Amino acid sequence: MSIAPNKIFPEERLIEYYGSDKRRDRIDLMQSGAKELINWLEDLFSEGMSALLRSNKFGLDSIAVRMVDTQNSSIARKLRVLSDELEKDNWDESGGLLLLLELYTLAKAVIKVDSLPVLLKAETLPLSGMSWRKKDLEWVVPVNDQWKCLHHTLDWVENLRLKSCWMLGNKSGFFAQLNFYSFRFEPFSHQINQGEYWEGDLTYYPSPTPLPAFPSEVFHKIPKSKVTKSTVPLANLMTQVGEVGKVNPLRQEWPLLVPVWKINTDALPLHHSYTLKEKTRLRKYLEAGKRDSNLYLFGLWTPGGFRPLSLLKDQIPISISDLLN
Repeated sequence: MSIAPNKIFPEERLIEYYGSDKRRDRIDLMQSGAKELINWLEDLFSEGMSALLRSNKFGLDSIAVRMVDTQNSSIARKLRVLSDELEKDNWDESGGLLLLLELYTLAKAVIKVDSLPVLLKAETLPLSGMSWRKKDLEWVVPVNDQWKCLHHTLDWVENLRLKSCWMLGNKSGFFAQLNFYSFRFEPFSHQINQGEYWEGDLTYYPSPTPLPAFPSEVFHKIPKSKVTKSTVPLANLMTQVGEVGKVNPLRQEWPLLVPVWKINTDALPLHHSYTLKEKTRLRKYLEAGKRDSNLYLFGLWTPGGFRPLSLLKDQIPISISDLLN
């Protein structure tokens, strides 16, 4: 479930923010880069993915540099990641194609960003490279709740470590994704782990489908004994990504929490990154779990299929990766 954006994002503040001459000039520059990317991608698509392999790193690195020059730094980062993946013997061609299609859709949105609804504009530009600063969002209405961490992941983004925490508001039923970065092995600002409850305000980044957020200065871990009983209807936690996409076509992931007994395991489209062996084991686990009415599955809907992240038994999450290892 996502909070209604008009309750926390005053539209007039977004219009004022994007109306400054400085940001207008930057958007013009970003749009020029988006046009270059579209031309490059259309040439690539017309030749087929084999052309990407023939160009090797050179073609990707060259267009990534142009994205940096035109201040589309987030697009450039994804192109560099794909460039590195391309050199691996077992590179994920399906995942690479999905990423290029995602970037093509994003570049198209950047070109027509001035005609988009302001909240979709606020989604588009940060995905390309115009990142928000926290001080720019002091006018956003924060959401106070007791937040349960359903799952957390650790990853690397070039020289930065990234910890992503998927939270669920106990009273509101709102999902939130918290991303914490640290340089190499420096500690994260918040040591949130799956299964824990934290209390305080979260500020969502402007979007027609709010999900990424950051915590306030007063955001602390609480014991389970202090957690109030949730009355959130289960249906609110089972939104299909297709419904989200109608409002925000740039949203590539959406969380789902569902009782295992409700899942049609044979029809569940598991993410393409899983091997056949892993998919078979996952389906067996889920089929066996249907006997337990208190077992829940948490995961993400994505264009590449559903990514199960954790099973929750008596509110205690178990990582799917631990089951498969």
